[in-house]
This record gives sequence, structure tokens and C-alpha cells, in this order.
Amino acid sequence: MIRIEEYKDEYLIGVIDLLKRNFPWMRTYSDATINKWLNPIINYRWEFSDITNQKIAYSRGMVLIDKEDNVVGFNGLIISKQVINGKEYICGNLSTTAIDPKYRIQVYSMFSLAHEVCDIVSSYSPIEVNQKIEESLFKYKRVDKVGYKFLPIPLIRSKKVKIEIITDSSQISQKDLQRVYEDHKVYGVRCACISAEGTICYLFYRVMVMKFGIGKYRCIRVLYSSDPDLCGKYARDIVWSIEKREKALLEADSRFLGGEQINYKLPYFKRKRVRLEKNFKDDEQMFPYGLLYSEQSILIPPHELND
Repeated sequence: MIRIEEYKDEYLIGVIDLLKRNFPWMRTYSDATINKWLNPIINYRWEFSDITNQKIAYSRGMVLIDKEDNVVGFNGLIISKQVINGKEYICGNLSTTAIDPKYRIQVYSMFSLAHEVCDIVSSYSPIEVNQKIEESLFKYKRVDKVGYKFLPIPLIRSKKVKIEIITDSSQISQKDLQRVYEDHKVYGVRCACISAEGTICYLFYRVMVMKFGIGKYRCIRVLYSSDPDLCGKYARDIVWSIEKREKALLEADSRFLGGEQINYKLPYFKRKRVRLEKNFKDDEQMFPYGLLYSEQSILIPPHELND
């Protein structure tokens, strides 16, 4: 009889074999390298938002086991606790869903278990079939559908805006974002403080190596903006300042830069984004911190793996 179990270390080899069966790019890497890639999903830990001692079910993900005790499915679930407008929510991010073809109908059961455990569930990089299930069956809502990629075009920055890189959480004036910074810095997440018009905005991002054709490039992926409208208004200054500092191209979902009416007169590219969320508790709040506390903020890009 097929069953769903909480992930345990005894299932590691079975999960790695499963991932290699379902993701062709992984077959070129050793088990040790795939283990390194998988580790943030099954062993993540938030410095100030730790949930490891709270015994939240499936906080290391779930595995699908067949009648012969083989691992035939895996669904990562990255969990954090957040307080939104005075209410506590258990938030989960679905990551790395892999199920052997014979058992793929079980994706409904695996997703349903995540919905039972978590109040708010997000899915930020679903494959097409899972996206259809999440939107049509479980009524996930799109929180973004457009992303931007900016070319590194030099400009003389406006004196109206000041941009500094945070090096310590004490430099952040918002207490909740101090916690967010401490939770993510071990994963290489950085934060820029943007000051303009008497207002301060904090922009969280990662610098990663991405693939382009047969080559690679450095990419700045924006994960969260505390004031999207301010970032949108001064997008040109922010983009060039951070690109120049990091020597990389900046990419951002539209919601982090004021929406689709961004104030940016220089050439840039638009890309499709599928960012889904669903509040199963009260349908009042969505996840408050963008792509933080998700696979987008902790996973090692495949192109940074060394075998």
C-alpha cells in the first residue's frame, strides 16, 4: 500500500535517486553534489525564527513510499512562522516536487497535506502541470506574473536617493526586518538600504551564477522590497548602483518595483513569472516577505555546483 511519510535522513539515498530519475540535469552530478543541493530544503534553519523544536509536521518535506518501501515521490516544504497584523501564521513554500510517473496522481494528496499543516502556502517555480493543479483545483492566487531583467547601463545617479549596503542587522530600523536579515544572511542574502524623500526602503537580494546559452552570467535576484513604490520611482538609480557594485545583471519581479508601471526609461526585458500563494486559514493575508523564506532565497543554483 502506498503511503506518505515525513522526510527522515534514512530516505536520503532514495530521494536522490528519485530526483535523478525525474530531473535530467541532476544525472550529470554525483550523489554527494545532489545532496549538497538538496541540503537547504531538508535541513534549513532560521537563526531567529527557528521551528525545528516545534514539531511541525512535514517541516523537512514528505516522501511517497510504495508497497516495497521504495521512495517514489518527494515534496519539499520550507516552513516559517510569521506574525501578520498581530496574527500568527505558519507559512510553507512548496519546493522540488518529484513523483515517478506511475504515482503522479498522488500529487493531490501531497499538496493537501501541506495545506493541512500550513496556513499560507506558496509555490514560486511550479512546473506547468503542478501550476494548473494549484490554480484550478486549490485556487492559488497569482501574486506576480511579470519579471524584469535590466541591462547594465551606466548613468549619473540622482542626488535625491542614497543607497547603502547593510553589513549588520543593527543598521536596519525595522525590527521585523532585522530578524529577516539574520535568518537569511547565512544563505548569502544581502540587503540594500535606499533613502529618498525622507523615506527608507530595504531591498533584499542574492547574487547567483545563472546560465545563458552555453555560457554563464552573474545575476542579482531581488527577493523582497519593503517599499515597492519608492523602488519603482527610483528604479534607474537602484538598478545601476547595485549592478555596478555586484558586477551582475539585476532581475526583479514587478511587485518589488512598483508593479508593471515601472518608472524606467532605459531598455530592459520582461519575462513571464509564475508566483502563486494561497491563504488556507482566513484568506485575509498573503505572505508578507516576497520570495524570502522560500527556495528562491536558500537553494544553490545548479550552475554553482561543482562536481
